[in-house]
Amino acid sequence: MSDYARLARLVGALTPSMNHNYRSLAQSIDEVNSVILVLVGESMANNGFAGGRFLLQAPYTELQTRRDAAMHALRNLLGSLQFTNQANEWPRGIDAYRRLFDALELQGQGDLRALMTEQELGRTMDALVRRAAQGTATGLRALGSTAQVDLQRFYRLINFGYQLVNPESPPLTSFLEALRLFADGFGTAGGFRLLRVARPPIVFYGLYTQEEEEHADRRLTQLTIERGRLASQLDCLMRCNCDETTARAQIMLDKALYDVDRAIDLYAVGRDDLGQPELRAAAYSYLLEALLRSTTAAGRVVIPVLPTDPPLQAGDPAQANDPCTSPTAVPRPELRRTLINLSNLLRPKDATPQLSDWDTTVINFEDRRKKNKKLPGSDFRFADVLHQELCLQLDGEQRWEHMVRQMAPNCISASAVFGPTGDMTLLLKNAMALAAFGAKNVETDCGLQGPNIPAHIETSMDTIAYNSSRTGRGR
Repeated sequence: MSDYARLARLVGALTPSMNHNYRSLAQSIDEVNSVILVLVGESMANNGFAGGRFLLQAPYTELQTRRDAAMHALRNLLGSLQFTNQANEWPRGIDAYRRLFDALELQGQGDLRALMTEQELGRTMDALVRRAAQGTATGLRALGSTAQVDLQRFYRLINFGYQLVNPESPPLTSFLEALRLFADGFGTAGGFRLLRVARPPIVFYGLYTQEEEEHADRRLTQLTIERGRLASQLDCLMRCNCDETTARAQIMLDKALYDVDRAIDLYAVGRDDLGQPELRAAAYSYLLEALLRSTTAAGRVVIPVLPTDPPLQAGDPAQANDPCTSPTAVPRPELRRTLINLSNLLRPKDATPQLSDWDTTVINFEDRRKKNKKLPGSDFRFADVLHQELCLQLDGEQRWEHMVRQMAPNCISASAVFGPTGDMTLLLKNAMALAAFGAKNVETDCGLQGPNIPAHIETSMDTIAYNSSRTGRGR
């Protein structure tokens, strides 16, 4: 629904005579979005989920499917006991089962061998699925209190299975991966921050204790406040000035509002001070900063160039050349202040100490960004995630052009906004350059990366034998 609200604002900016009507429609859609978030958070609070942070990672209907996959993998591991192997096949499943069965006994983990039988494994998984009670509040509370006891046995078997069998066995690996997929469905998921959106702070008593309140939770609350303030300020931007440059600036500022909504969604499903959702939300701070560099507070557009200077900070002498403070701009300090506040909430900065409510320090953030370190438990790198999130936005913006051509008059060329040299494209490229500034080995290719499908074995052998290409040339 946020996309439809963005589309309504976009068409309204390109149709000045109907701008107020379209923005009123977008405001109504925003209200529906807000009500949905409030209803979700309110249902969580009413059902008593706030005392813990347990939510199913997978839908209840999928748990049964994962259970069946684990049972099928176990039967595949032991399937060679039920039929004769082909003459040229090795009994890898039986060998892995025997090695793991013996190793568990030698390591003092004999109780885990029960999970390698269909009866015990099926009984344990069925009990967990039934306890979920189709995802009801009672079922989730029961799982949050007891599931980890049973799941601990699963994870012990998985860890021992990966370490004790050498060489690795495909049937055993399939079984352990299926078991892990089932167990991961009962892990802790994000979403508990929606209580912060749903209820005002005065009624947090009983839902939170002071010790459970985290900095990221407070930032989410502040983001929702600043988001409403920005939307109100943008609704008034074109009421007195409907020239082309102001309309183009309105489109870019509405893009910022759309991305703030995206950042709020990311924070709502996050769990850490700077986990991957929060890091992706931080990417939008660079877009806001690029917007401040390229758009005056009056709404006039200065075509941006790729930045060669570090990101702006409050009080930075570089702000002396900022177009937002140029003599030709009509001052709108409240709009500029809101954009700066939002940028500071999304990324650790020293600019505004009253808003720098982070466990992650500015020095730590910049060190990880510039060194482009790997994120814990992931193959993604720090600066690559920032750049990739903005790449996804660039790809999405390029798809808006044809839709806008059909729905809005051609008073302003859609290519001037979304084309290769359009304002929106340059804005996002600026933001990507800011996110990658000074960072090492950033993956800057925004193209769709498909799998590298190898050639058939016959083609590969022919290439080796005759030193030819895949097409047969060079024989």
